[in-house]
Amino acid sequence: MSNFHFSPRPNRAHEIAWREWNDAAFADAQRQDKPILLGISAVWCHWCHVMDETSYSDPEVIRLINERFLPIRVDNDQRPDVNRRYNLGGWPTTAFLTPTGELLTGGTYIPPAQMQNFLAQISDLYKNSKQDILQKIAEHERARKNAKERERDAKISSQIVENVLQAVLDTFDSVYGGFGDALKFPHTDAIQLALEKHFATRDERLLAVVTTTLTKMARGGTYDQVAGGFFRYSTTRDWSVPHFEKMLEDNAKLLRVLAHANQVTREEFFFKTMQMLTAYIDATLSDRARGGFNGSQDADEHYYALSLVERAKLTAPYVDRTFYTDWNALMVSAYFATTDDALRAVALKTLERVWNEMYRAETGLFHFCRVDGAPQLPNQLSDLAHTTRAFLDAYQTTGDDAHLTRAQTFADLALAQLFDADAGAFWSEPRANESLGLLRVPDKSLNENAATADALVLLARLTGAEKYRAAAQQTLEFFAADYARYGFMAAGYALAVDHFLNEPVAVHIVGAAGDARARELHAAALGEYSPGKIAQLLDPMRDAARLAQLGYPTSDAPRAYVCSGQKCLAPVSDAWEVVEGIKKTRRV
Repeated sequence: MSNFHFSPRPNRAHEIAWREWNDAAFADAQRQDKPILLGISAVWCHWCHVMDETSYSDPEVIRLINERFLPIRVDNDQRPDVNRRYNLGGWPTTAFLTPTGELLTGGTYIPPAQMQNFLAQISDLYKNSKQDILQKIAEHERARKNAKERERDAKISSQIVENVLQAVLDTFDSVYGGFGDALKFPHTDAIQLALEKHFATRDERLLAVVTTTLTKMARGGTYDQVAGGFFRYSTTRDWSVPHFEKMLEDNAKLLRVLAHANQVTREEFFFKTMQMLTAYIDATLSDRARGGFNGSQDADEHYYALSLVERAKLTAPYVDRTFYTDWNALMVSAYFATTDDALRAVALKTLERVWNEMYRAETGLFHFCRVDGAPQLPNQLSDLAHTTRAFLDAYQTTGDDAHLTRAQTFADLALAQLFDADAGAFWSEPRANESLGLLRVPDKSLNENAATADALVLLARLTGAEKYRAAAQQTLEFFAADYARYGFMAAGYALAVDHFLNEPVAVHIVGAAGDARARELHAAALGEYSPGKIAQLLDPMRDAARLAQLGYPTSDAPRAYVCSGQKCLAPVSDAWEVVEGIKKTRRV
Protein backbone atom coordinates (compact mmCIF):
# COMPACT_ATOMS: atom_id res chain seq x y z
CA MET A 1 0.00 0.00 0.00
CA SER A 2 2.93 2.37 0.54
CA ASN A 3 3.33 2.80 -3.21
CA PHE A 4 -0.18 4.27 -3.58
CA HIS A 5 -0.80 7.96 -2.98
CA PHE A 6 -4.29 9.03 -1.92
CA SER A 7 -5.85 12.40 -1.26
CA PRO A 8 -4.20 14.29 1.62
CA ARG A 9 -7.67 14.97 3.02
CA PRO A 10 -9.76 12.37 4.91
CA ASN A 11 -10.90 9.50 2.69
CA ARG A 12 -11.41 5.74 2.63
CA ALA A 13 -9.89 4.99 -0.78
CA HIS A 14 -7.25 2.82 0.87
CA GLU A 15 -10.00 0.35 1.84
CA ILE A 16 -10.22 -0.69 -1.79
CA ALA A 17 -7.93 -3.67 -2.44
CA TRP A 18 -5.83 -1.82 -5.01
CA ARG A 19 -3.21 -3.74 -6.92
CA GLU A 20 -0.22 -2.47 -8.88
CA TRP A 21 -0.05 -2.94 -12.64
CA ASN A 22 1.84 -6.21 -12.92
CA ASP A 23 1.65 -9.80 -14.11
CA ALA A 24 0.26 -11.06 -10.80
CA ALA A 25 -2.71 -8.67 -10.87
CA PHE A 26 -3.69 -9.65 -14.40
CA ALA A 27 -3.21 -13.34 -13.62
CA ASP A 28 -5.55 -13.03 -10.63
CA ALA A 29 -8.14 -11.17 -12.71
CA GLN A 30 -8.12 -13.97 -15.27
CA ARG A 31 -8.14 -16.73 -12.67
CA GLN A 32 -11.08 -15.10 -10.85
CA ASP A 33 -12.67 -14.07 -14.19
CA LYS A 34 -13.29 -10.56 -12.90
CA PRO A 35 -13.27 -7.35 -14.94
CA ILE A 36 -10.54 -4.88 -14.03
CA LEU A 37 -11.19 -1.42 -12.66
CA LEU A 38 -8.20 0.68 -13.74
CA GLY A 39 -7.81 3.96 -11.89
CA ILE A 40 -5.22 6.32 -13.38
CA SER A 41 -4.43 9.14 -10.98
CA ALA A 42 -1.66 11.59 -10.14
CA VAL A 43 -0.41 12.92 -6.84
CA TRP A 44 -1.03 16.52 -7.94
CA CYS A 45 -4.49 15.97 -9.40
CA HIS A 46 -7.39 17.84 -7.74
CA TRP A 47 -10.18 15.68 -9.14
CA CYS A 48 -8.25 12.51 -8.30
CA HIS A 49 -8.35 13.69 -4.70
CA VAL A 50 -12.06 14.40 -4.99
CA MET A 51 -12.60 10.90 -6.39
CA ASP A 52 -10.76 9.45 -3.37
CA GLU A 53 -12.83 11.54 -0.96
CA THR A 54 -16.21 10.85 -2.56
CA SER A 55 -16.69 7.86 -4.85
CA TYR A 56 -13.82 5.77 -3.52
CA SER A 57 -14.92 6.54 0.05
CA ASP A 58 -18.52 5.48 -0.54
CA PRO A 59 -19.16 2.21 1.38
CA GLU A 60 -21.23 0.67 -1.41
CA VAL A 61 -18.66 1.58 -4.05
CA ILE A 62 -15.91 0.05 -1.92
CA ARG A 63 -17.95 -3.14 -1.47
CA LEU A 64 -18.80 -3.49 -5.17
CA ILE A 65 -15.23 -2.93 -6.29
CA ASN A 66 -13.74 -5.38 -3.83
CA GLU A 67 -16.34 -8.06 -4.53
CA ARG A 68 -16.81 -7.79 -8.28
CA PHE A 69 -13.62 -6.26 -9.73
CA LEU A 70 -9.87 -6.55 -9.67
CA PRO A 71 -8.87 -2.94 -8.92
CA ILE A 72 -5.57 -1.66 -10.31
CA ARG A 73 -4.27 1.81 -9.49
CA VAL A 74 -1.65 3.50 -11.68
CA ASP A 75 0.20 6.78 -11.21
CA ASN A 76 0.15 8.71 -14.48
CA ASP A 77 3.61 10.21 -13.99
CA GLN A 78 5.23 6.89 -13.11
CA ARG A 79 3.55 4.90 -15.88
CA PRO A 80 3.20 7.10 -18.96
CA ASP A 81 3.05 3.94 -21.07
CA VAL A 82 -0.16 2.82 -19.37
CA ASN A 83 -1.62 6.32 -19.44
CA ARG A 84 -1.01 6.62 -23.20
CA ARG A 85 -3.18 3.59 -23.89
CA TYR A 86 -5.99 4.05 -21.40
CA ASN A 87 -6.46 7.74 -20.63
CA LEU A 88 -10.08 8.65 -21.35
CA GLY A 89 -9.82 12.42 -21.38
CA GLY A 90 -8.08 13.47 -18.19
CA TRP A 91 -7.38 12.54 -14.60
CA PRO A 92 -8.66 10.63 -12.88
CA THR A 93 -9.31 8.12 -15.62
CA THR A 94 -11.76 5.45 -14.53
CA ALA A 95 -11.46 2.61 -17.03
CA PHE A 96 -13.24 -0.74 -17.01
CA LEU A 97 -11.31 -3.56 -18.67
CA THR A 98 -11.66 -7.24 -19.41
CA PRO A 99 -9.40 -9.53 -17.34
CA THR A 100 -6.90 -9.42 -20.23
CA GLY A 101 -6.89 -5.62 -20.33
CA GLU A 102 -9.19 -4.79 -23.26
CA LEU A 103 -11.11 -1.56 -22.73
CA LEU A 104 -14.84 -1.96 -22.06
CA THR A 105 -15.85 1.59 -21.15
CA GLY A 106 -15.06 4.33 -18.66
CA GLY A 107 -14.68 8.04 -18.09
CA THR A 108 -12.93 10.51 -15.80
CA TYR A 109 -14.43 11.59 -12.47
CA ILE A 110 -17.58 9.58 -11.70
CA PRO A 111 -19.74 10.70 -8.71
CA PRO A 112 -20.68 8.12 -6.06
CA ALA A 113 -24.28 7.34 -7.11
CA GLN A 114 -23.32 7.07 -10.76
CA MET A 115 -20.30 4.98 -9.80
CA GLN A 116 -22.51 2.52 -7.95
CA ASN A 117 -24.64 2.09 -11.06
CA PHE A 118 -21.61 1.77 -13.30
CA LEU A 119 -20.08 -0.94 -11.15
CA ALA A 120 -23.26 -2.99 -10.97
CA GLN A 121 -24.09 -2.64 -14.66
CA ILE A 122 -20.60 -3.40 -15.96
CA SER A 123 -20.07 -6.43 -13.74
CA ASP A 124 -23.49 -7.80 -14.81
CA LEU A 125 -22.78 -7.04 -18.46
CA TYR A 126 -19.46 -8.85 -18.33
CA LYS A 127 -20.99 -11.83 -16.53
CA ASN A 128 -24.02 -12.17 -18.82
CA SER A 129 -22.61 -11.11 -22.18
CA LYS A 130 -19.01 -12.22 -21.98
CA GLN A 131 -18.98 -14.12 -25.28
CA ASP A 132 -20.42 -11.20 -27.23
CA ILE A 133 -17.85 -8.87 -25.65
CA LEU A 134 -14.97 -11.18 -26.48
CA GLN A 135 -16.19 -11.54 -30.06
CA LYS A 136 -16.34 -7.77 -30.54
CA ILE A 137 -12.87 -7.42 -29.05
CA ALA A 138 -11.54 -10.05 -31.47
CA GLU A 139 -13.14 -8.20 -34.39
CA HIS A 140 -11.58 -4.95 -33.26
CA GLU A 141 -8.18 -6.62 -32.97
CA ARG A 142 -8.45 -7.98 -36.53
CA ALA A 143 -9.47 -4.53 -37.82
CA ARG A 144 -6.50 -2.95 -36.09
CA LYS A 145 -4.07 -5.42 -37.63
CA ASN A 146 -5.61 -4.91 -41.08
CA ALA A 147 -5.63 -1.14 -40.85
CA LYS A 148 -4.10 0.64 -43.83
CA GLU A 149 -0.45 1.46 -43.33
CA ARG A 150 0.41 5.15 -43.32
CA GLU A 151 1.89 6.81 -46.37
CA ARG A 152 5.60 6.04 -46.41
CA ASP A 153 6.69 8.22 -49.33
CA ALA A 154 5.93 11.58 -47.68
CA LYS A 155 8.87 13.95 -47.50
CA ILE A 156 9.65 16.80 -45.16
CA SER A 157 9.80 20.36 -46.45
CA SER A 158 9.54 23.92 -45.25
CA GLN A 159 5.83 23.77 -46.10
CA ILE A 160 5.30 21.68 -42.97
CA VAL A 161 6.72 24.49 -40.87
CA GLU A 162 4.58 27.08 -42.66
CA ASN A 163 1.42 25.00 -42.22
CA VAL A 164 1.92 24.50 -38.50
CA LEU A 165 2.92 28.13 -38.03
CA GLN A 166 -0.31 29.20 -39.72
CA ALA A 167 -2.25 26.92 -37.37
CA VAL A 168 -0.50 28.68 -34.46
CA LEU A 169 -1.57 32.07 -35.79
CA ASP A 170 -5.11 30.89 -36.53
CA THR A 171 -5.66 29.65 -32.98
CA PHE A 172 -3.81 32.47 -31.21
CA ASP A 173 -5.95 34.52 -28.80
CA SER A 174 -4.81 38.08 -29.54
CA VAL A 175 -6.65 39.45 -26.50
CA TYR A 176 -5.47 37.15 -23.71
CA GLY A 177 -2.68 35.21 -25.36
CA GLY A 178 -2.46 31.47 -25.60
CA PHE A 179 -4.34 29.33 -28.05
CA GLY A 180 -8.05 28.73 -28.39
CA ASP A 181 -10.55 29.23 -25.59
CA ALA A 182 -10.86 27.64 -22.17
CA LEU A 183 -9.46 25.25 -21.06
CA LYS A 184 -6.18 27.00 -21.77
CA PHE A 185 -2.76 25.34 -21.55
CA PRO A 186 0.64 27.01 -22.15
CA HIS A 187 1.60 25.02 -25.30
CA THR A 188 5.22 26.09 -25.05
CA ASP A 189 6.26 24.44 -28.33
CA ALA A 190 3.88 26.77 -30.19
CA ILE A 191 5.35 29.78 -28.36
CA GLN A 192 8.89 28.60 -29.15
CA LEU A 193 8.04 28.09 -32.83
CA ALA A 194 6.58 31.58 -33.06
CA LEU A 195 9.66 33.05 -31.37
CA GLU A 196 12.15 31.29 -33.63
CA LYS A 197 10.28 32.17 -36.83
CA HIS A 198 9.92 35.78 -35.69
CA PHE A 199 13.66 35.89 -35.21
CA ALA A 200 14.14 34.57 -38.74
CA THR A 201 11.45 36.65 -40.50
CA ARG A 202 10.93 39.68 -38.24
CA ASP A 203 7.18 39.05 -38.50
CA GLU A 204 5.67 41.12 -35.66
CA ARG A 205 2.55 38.93 -35.56
CA LEU A 206 4.72 36.07 -34.36
CA LEU A 207 6.38 38.18 -31.69
CA ALA A 208 2.92 39.14 -30.43
CA VAL A 209 2.13 35.45 -29.95
CA VAL A 210 5.14 35.19 -27.65
CA THR A 211 4.94 38.41 -25.69
CA THR A 212 1.16 38.47 -25.23
CA THR A 213 0.96 34.86 -24.10
CA LEU A 214 3.88 34.96 -21.67
CA THR A 215 2.87 38.34 -20.24
CA LYS A 216 -0.80 37.45 -19.73
CA MET A 217 0.12 34.13 -18.15
CA ALA A 218 2.73 35.60 -15.82
CA ARG A 219 0.50 38.50 -14.75
CA GLY A 220 -2.62 36.37 -14.36
CA GLY A 221 -3.98 33.76 -12.02
CA THR A 222 -2.09 30.96 -13.74
CA TYR A 223 1.07 32.26 -12.07
CA ASP A 224 1.52 32.19 -8.31
CA GLN A 225 2.01 35.89 -7.63
CA VAL A 226 3.00 35.20 -4.02
CA ALA A 227 5.61 32.43 -4.17
CA GLY A 228 6.29 32.06 -7.88
CA GLY A 229 5.74 29.12 -10.19
CA PHE A 230 3.24 28.46 -12.95
CA PHE A 231 0.13 26.42 -12.32
CA ARG A 232 -0.70 23.73 -14.83
CA TYR A 233 -3.49 25.38 -16.82
CA SER A 234 -6.37 27.83 -16.69
CA THR A 235 -10.04 26.90 -16.66
CA THR A 236 -10.82 30.31 -18.15
CA ARG A 237 -9.81 32.08 -21.35
CA ASP A 238 -8.14 34.98 -19.50
CA TRP A 239 -5.83 32.81 -17.34
CA SER A 240 -7.65 33.96 -14.19
CA VAL A 241 -8.85 30.67 -12.65
CA PRO A 242 -6.20 27.95 -12.74
CA HIS A 243 -5.97 24.36 -11.72
CA PHE A 244 -3.46 24.86 -8.94
CA GLU A 245 -0.99 22.01 -9.36
CA LYS A 246 2.57 23.04 -10.20
CA MET A 247 4.38 20.60 -12.45
CA LEU A 248 8.14 20.35 -12.90
CA GLU A 249 7.63 19.60 -16.60
CA ASP A 250 5.50 22.69 -17.28
CA ASN A 251 7.72 25.04 -15.31
CA ALA A 252 10.83 23.72 -17.08
CA LYS A 253 9.34 24.33 -20.51
CA LEU A 254 8.09 27.79 -19.54
CA LEU A 255 11.42 28.77 -18.00
CA ARG A 256 13.25 27.82 -21.19
CA VAL A 257 10.94 29.79 -23.48
CA LEU A 258 11.04 32.75 -21.07
CA ALA A 259 14.84 32.68 -21.20
CA HIS A 260 14.80 32.77 -24.99
CA ALA A 261 12.11 35.47 -25.08
CA ASN A 262 14.19 37.55 -22.68
CA GLN A 263 17.25 37.18 -24.91
CA VAL A 264 15.28 38.33 -27.96
CA THR A 265 13.23 41.17 -26.43
CA ARG A 266 15.34 42.21 -23.41
CA GLU A 267 12.03 42.77 -21.60
CA GLU A 268 12.73 43.37 -17.91
CA PHE A 269 9.41 41.74 -16.98
CA PHE A 270 10.51 38.45 -18.52
CA PHE A 271 13.80 38.61 -16.64
CA LYS A 272 12.07 39.29 -13.31
CA THR A 273 9.59 36.48 -13.94
CA MET A 274 12.51 34.13 -14.56
CA GLN A 275 14.12 35.23 -11.30
CA MET A 276 10.95 34.63 -9.30
CA LEU A 277 10.31 31.33 -11.06
CA THR A 278 13.81 29.97 -10.41
CA ALA A 279 13.57 31.11 -6.78
CA TYR A 280 10.39 29.04 -6.41
CA ILE A 281 12.00 26.04 -8.09
CA ASP A 282 15.04 26.31 -5.82
CA ALA A 283 12.94 26.66 -2.66
CA THR A 284 10.29 24.01 -3.37
CA LEU A 285 11.16 21.67 -6.22
CA SER A 286 14.95 21.36 -5.85
CA ASP A 287 16.75 18.58 -4.03
CA ARG A 288 19.71 20.67 -2.95
CA ALA A 289 21.53 17.84 -1.20
CA ARG A 290 21.51 15.22 -3.95
CA GLY A 291 20.89 17.36 -6.99
CA GLY A 292 17.83 17.19 -9.18
CA PHE A 293 14.23 18.27 -8.91
CA ASN A 294 11.00 17.00 -7.39
CA GLY A 295 8.11 16.08 -9.66
CA SER A 296 5.31 18.41 -8.61
CA GLN A 297 3.53 20.35 -5.91
CA ASP A 298 -0.07 19.56 -5.08
CA ALA A 299 -3.14 21.60 -5.95
CA ASP A 300 -4.81 23.44 -3.04
CA GLU A 301 -7.06 26.30 -4.11
CA HIS A 302 -7.57 27.54 -0.53
CA TYR A 303 -3.83 27.72 0.22
CA TYR A 304 -2.92 29.54 -2.98
CA ALA A 305 -5.58 32.21 -2.39
CA LEU A 306 -3.74 33.34 0.76
CA SER A 307 -1.03 35.95 1.24
CA LEU A 308 2.54 34.96 2.06
CA VAL A 309 1.98 35.65 5.77
CA GLU A 310 -1.22 33.60 5.83
CA ARG A 311 0.40 30.73 3.98
CA ALA A 312 3.22 30.62 6.51
CA LYS A 313 0.70 29.56 9.16
CA LEU A 314 -0.32 26.46 7.18
CA THR A 315 1.40 23.36 5.90
CA ALA A 316 2.34 23.88 2.27
CA PRO A 317 0.74 21.58 -0.33
CA TYR A 318 2.37 18.19 -0.73
CA VAL A 319 5.50 17.97 -2.87
CA ASP A 320 6.04 14.75 -4.81
CA ARG A 321 9.72 13.98 -4.33
CA THR A 322 9.80 11.30 -7.00
CA PHE A 323 12.68 11.81 -9.43
CA TYR A 324 11.50 11.76 -13.06
CA THR A 325 14.32 11.55 -15.56
CA ASP A 326 12.72 13.32 -18.52
CA TRP A 327 11.36 16.19 -16.42
CA ASN A 328 14.72 16.66 -14.71
CA ALA A 329 16.40 16.74 -18.11
CA LEU A 330 13.95 19.40 -19.28
CA MET A 331 14.78 21.55 -16.26
CA VAL A 332 18.50 21.05 -16.85
CA SER A 333 18.11 22.38 -20.41
CA ALA A 334 16.05 25.30 -19.10
CA TYR A 335 18.70 26.16 -16.50
CA PHE A 336 21.38 26.16 -19.20
CA ALA A 337 19.21 28.48 -21.32
CA THR A 338 19.20 31.10 -18.55
CA THR A 339 23.00 31.67 -18.85
CA ASP A 340 23.10 31.98 -15.03
CA ASP A 341 26.26 30.37 -13.61
CA ALA A 342 24.65 29.32 -10.31
CA LEU A 343 21.78 27.63 -12.12
CA ARG A 344 24.19 25.94 -14.49
CA ALA A 345 26.02 24.46 -11.51
CA VAL A 346 22.72 22.99 -10.29
CA ALA A 347 22.06 21.62 -13.78
CA LEU A 348 25.45 19.88 -13.86
CA LYS A 349 24.86 18.34 -10.42
CA THR A 350 21.52 17.05 -11.64
CA LEU A 351 23.10 15.41 -14.68
CA GLU A 352 25.59 13.65 -12.43
CA ARG A 353 22.69 12.22 -10.49
CA VAL A 354 21.03 11.05 -13.69
CA TRP A 355 24.21 9.33 -14.81
CA ASN A 356 25.04 7.77 -11.44
CA GLU A 357 21.57 6.82 -10.18
CA MET A 358 19.22 6.50 -13.15
CA TYR A 359 21.48 4.79 -15.66
CA ARG A 360 22.79 1.22 -15.62
CA ALA A 361 25.01 0.09 -18.46
CA GLU A 362 23.52 -3.39 -18.43
CA THR A 363 19.89 -2.20 -18.44
CA GLY A 364 19.64 1.37 -19.66
CA LEU A 365 18.09 4.62 -18.49
CA PHE A 366 15.25 4.44 -15.95
CA HIS A 367 12.18 6.67 -15.92
CA PHE A 368 11.55 7.30 -12.23
CA CYS A 369 12.78 6.66 -8.74
CA ARG A 370 10.70 7.03 -5.58
CA VAL A 371 12.33 8.43 -2.48
CA ASP A 372 14.77 5.80 -1.17
CA GLY A 373 13.58 3.36 -3.83
CA ALA A 374 15.19 1.66 -6.79
CA PRO A 375 14.91 3.22 -10.27
CA GLN A 376 12.16 1.74 -12.41
CA LEU A 377 10.78 1.51 -15.96
CA PRO A 378 13.79 1.45 -18.29
CA ASN A 379 14.33 3.00 -21.70
CA GLN A 380 11.29 5.18 -22.29
CA LEU A 381 11.75 7.34 -25.37
CA SER A 382 10.91 10.58 -23.55
CA ASP A 383 13.69 9.98 -21.03
CA LEU A 384 16.28 9.13 -23.67
CA ALA A 385 15.34 12.07 -25.90
CA HIS A 386 15.38 14.77 -23.24
CA THR A 387 18.44 13.37 -21.45
CA THR A 388 20.40 13.26 -24.70
CA ARG A 389 19.49 16.89 -25.27
CA ALA A 390 20.38 17.89 -21.70
CA PHE A 391 23.86 16.40 -21.99
CA LEU A 392 24.34 18.14 -25.35
CA ASP A 393 23.39 21.43 -23.68
CA ALA A 394 25.89 20.66 -20.92
CA TYR A 395 28.59 19.93 -23.48
CA GLN A 396 27.99 23.15 -25.38
CA THR A 397 27.92 25.14 -22.16
CA THR A 398 31.02 23.69 -20.50
CA GLY A 399 33.12 22.40 -23.38
CA ASP A 400 33.64 19.18 -21.39
CA ASP A 401 33.54 16.35 -23.93
CA ALA A 402 32.48 13.85 -21.24
CA HIS A 403 28.99 15.28 -21.65
CA LEU A 404 29.13 14.69 -25.41
CA THR A 405 30.17 11.09 -24.81
CA ARG A 406 27.26 10.56 -22.46
CA ALA A 407 24.84 12.15 -24.91
CA GLN A 408 26.02 9.66 -27.52
CA THR A 409 25.50 6.84 -25.02
CA PHE A 410 21.82 7.71 -24.66
CA ALA A 411 21.29 8.40 -28.36
CA ASP A 412 22.84 5.03 -29.20
CA LEU A 413 20.66 3.39 -26.58
CA ALA A 414 17.55 4.87 -28.18
CA LEU A 415 18.67 3.67 -31.61
CA ALA A 416 19.40 0.18 -30.32
CA GLN A 417 16.31 -0.28 -28.15
CA LEU A 418 13.57 1.75 -29.81
CA PHE A 419 14.30 2.67 -33.42
CA ASP A 420 12.14 1.04 -36.10
CA ALA A 421 14.60 1.05 -38.96
CA ASP A 422 12.13 -0.55 -41.38
CA ALA A 423 9.14 1.76 -40.99
CA GLY A 424 10.90 4.72 -39.43
CA ALA A 425 10.62 6.55 -36.10
CA PHE A 426 10.99 5.36 -32.52
CA TRP A 427 8.72 3.26 -30.34
CA SER A 428 7.68 4.98 -27.12
CA GLU A 429 9.03 2.11 -25.06
CA PRO A 430 10.78 -1.23 -25.71
CA ARG A 431 8.32 -3.61 -27.35
CA ALA A 432 9.62 -6.51 -25.30
CA ASN A 433 9.05 -4.76 -21.96
CA GLU A 434 5.49 -5.91 -21.35
CA SER A 435 2.55 -7.62 -23.00
CA LEU A 436 -0.10 -6.75 -20.42
CA GLY A 437 -3.32 -5.29 -21.77
CA LEU A 438 -2.97 -2.68 -24.48
CA LEU A 439 0.75 -2.37 -23.83
CA ARG A 440 1.10 -5.08 -26.44
CA VAL A 441 -0.06 -2.50 -29.03
CA PRO A 442 3.05 -0.59 -30.14
CA ASP A 443 3.03 3.20 -29.91
CA LYS A 444 4.93 5.97 -31.66
CA SER A 445 4.39 9.41 -30.17
CA LEU A 446 4.67 12.47 -32.44
CA ASN A 447 5.98 14.79 -29.73
CA GLU A 448 8.48 12.31 -28.28
CA ASN A 449 9.77 11.45 -31.75
CA ALA A 450 10.09 15.15 -32.55
CA ALA A 451 12.17 15.70 -29.42
CA THR A 452 14.33 12.69 -30.30
CA ALA A 453 14.87 13.80 -33.88
CA ASP A 454 15.76 17.30 -32.73
CA ALA A 455 18.38 15.94 -30.31
CA LEU A 456 19.81 13.70 -33.03
CA VAL A 457 20.10 16.58 -35.47
CA LEU A 458 22.09 18.55 -32.91
CA LEU A 459 24.24 15.54 -32.08
CA ALA A 460 25.00 15.01 -35.76
CA ARG A 461 26.11 18.62 -36.13
CA LEU A 462 28.35 18.43 -33.08
CA THR A 463 29.99 15.14 -34.04
CA GLY A 464 29.66 14.93 -37.82
CA ALA A 465 28.21 11.41 -37.41
CA GLU A 466 25.86 10.70 -40.33
CA LYS A 467 23.96 7.92 -38.54
CA TYR A 468 22.28 10.42 -36.23
CA ARG A 469 21.22 12.69 -39.07
CA ALA A 470 19.87 9.75 -41.09
CA ALA A 471 17.79 8.46 -38.17
CA ALA A 472 16.43 11.97 -37.57
CA GLN A 473 15.41 12.31 -41.21
CA GLN A 474 13.70 8.92 -41.26
CA THR A 475 11.87 9.80 -38.05
CA LEU A 476 10.60 13.14 -39.32
CA GLU A 477 9.53 11.64 -42.64
CA PHE A 478 7.52 8.98 -40.83
CA PHE A 479 5.12 11.65 -39.53
CA ALA A 480 5.09 13.87 -42.63
CA ALA A 481 1.87 12.34 -43.98
CA ASP A 482 -0.33 12.93 -40.96
CA TYR A 483 1.20 15.68 -38.79
CA ALA A 484 -1.52 18.08 -39.99
CA ARG A 485 -4.22 16.38 -37.93
CA TYR A 486 -2.49 17.66 -34.79
CA GLY A 487 -2.90 21.30 -35.85
CA PHE A 488 -0.89 23.79 -33.81
CA MET A 489 -0.04 21.02 -31.34
CA ALA A 490 2.42 19.72 -33.95
CA ALA A 491 4.61 22.74 -33.17
CA GLY A 492 7.34 20.58 -31.62
CA TYR A 493 7.44 18.52 -34.82
CA ALA A 494 7.59 21.68 -36.94
CA LEU A 495 10.51 22.93 -34.84
CA ALA A 496 12.40 19.69 -35.41
CA VAL A 497 11.71 19.83 -39.16
CA ASP A 498 12.86 23.45 -39.30
CA HIS A 499 16.07 22.64 -37.40
CA PHE A 500 16.74 19.72 -39.74
CA LEU A 501 16.23 21.74 -42.91
CA ASN A 502 18.04 24.93 -41.90
CA GLU A 503 21.65 25.03 -40.82
CA PRO A 504 21.92 27.09 -37.63
CA VAL A 505 24.61 29.56 -36.73
CA ALA A 506 27.61 27.55 -35.60
CA VAL A 507 30.38 29.07 -33.49
CA HIS A 508 33.48 26.90 -33.15
CA ILE A 509 36.08 28.16 -30.71
CA VAL A 510 39.50 26.64 -31.31
CA GLY A 511 41.67 26.89 -28.24
CA ALA A 512 42.86 25.00 -25.17
CA ALA A 513 39.97 24.19 -22.84
CA GLY A 514 41.73 25.85 -19.93
CA ASP A 515 42.69 29.02 -21.79
CA ALA A 516 40.94 32.08 -20.34
CA ARG A 517 40.71 33.77 -23.74
CA ALA A 518 39.09 30.70 -25.27
CA ARG A 519 36.60 30.67 -22.40
CA GLU A 520 35.81 34.33 -23.01
CA LEU A 521 35.06 33.64 -26.67
CA HIS A 522 32.97 30.66 -25.67
CA ALA A 523 30.96 32.71 -23.14
CA ALA A 524 30.25 35.33 -25.80
CA ALA A 525 28.97 32.64 -28.17
CA LEU A 526 26.68 31.24 -25.48
CA GLY A 527 25.24 34.61 -24.51
CA GLU A 528 23.92 35.70 -27.91
CA TYR A 529 20.60 34.22 -29.03
CA SER A 530 20.10 32.52 -32.37
CA PRO A 531 17.65 29.62 -32.91
CA GLY A 532 19.36 26.25 -32.79
CA LYS A 533 22.76 27.89 -32.39
CA ILE A 534 25.78 25.66 -31.90
CA ALA A 535 28.60 26.75 -29.61
CA GLN A 536 31.47 24.27 -29.53
CA LEU A 537 34.79 24.66 -27.74
CA LEU A 538 37.39 22.52 -29.53
CA ASP A 539 40.72 21.82 -27.88
CA PRO A 540 43.48 21.21 -30.49
CA MET A 541 44.95 18.37 -28.45
CA ARG A 542 41.68 16.69 -27.48
CA ASP A 543 39.60 17.35 -30.60
CA ALA A 544 42.13 16.97 -33.39
CA ALA A 545 39.90 14.62 -35.40
CA ARG A 546 36.91 16.96 -35.23
CA LEU A 547 39.06 19.95 -36.22
CA ALA A 548 40.39 18.03 -39.20
CA GLN A 549 36.81 17.17 -40.16
CA LEU A 550 35.83 20.84 -40.00
CA GLY A 551 38.99 21.98 -41.74
CA TYR A 552 40.05 24.53 -39.12
CA PRO A 553 43.75 25.22 -38.59
CA THR A 554 45.27 25.57 -35.16
CA SER A 555 47.18 28.63 -33.95
CA ASP A 556 48.94 29.92 -30.87
CA ALA A 557 45.97 32.12 -29.88
CA PRO A 558 42.33 31.06 -29.54
CA ARG A 559 40.13 31.78 -32.55
CA ALA A 560 36.37 31.70 -33.09
CA TYR A 561 34.80 30.69 -36.39
CA VAL A 562 31.25 31.93 -36.94
CA CYS A 563 29.48 30.07 -39.72
CA SER A 564 26.04 29.65 -41.23
CA GLY A 565 25.82 26.60 -43.43
CA GLN A 566 28.90 26.48 -45.64
CA LYS A 567 29.62 30.19 -45.25
CA CYS A 568 32.02 31.29 -42.53
CA LEU A 569 33.17 34.73 -41.51
CA ALA A 570 36.84 35.43 -41.02
CA PRO A 571 38.13 33.99 -37.73
CA VAL A 572 38.01 36.41 -34.78
CA SER A 573 39.81 36.65 -31.47
CA ASP A 574 37.69 39.11 -29.45
CA ALA A 575 34.41 38.41 -27.66
CA TRP A 576 32.63 41.40 -29.17
CA GLU A 577 33.55 40.14 -32.65
CA VAL A 578 31.86 36.83 -31.85
CA VAL A 579 28.66 38.64 -30.90
CA GLU A 580 28.77 40.80 -34.03
CA GLY A 581 29.46 37.74 -36.16
CA ILE A 582 26.40 35.94 -34.82
CA LYS A 583 24.28 39.01 -35.54
CA LYS A 584 25.58 39.18 -39.12
CA THR A 585 24.53 35.62 -39.84
CA ARG A 586 20.90 36.18 -38.83
CA ARG A 587 18.64 34.75 -41.51
CA VAL A 588 16.44 37.18 -43.46
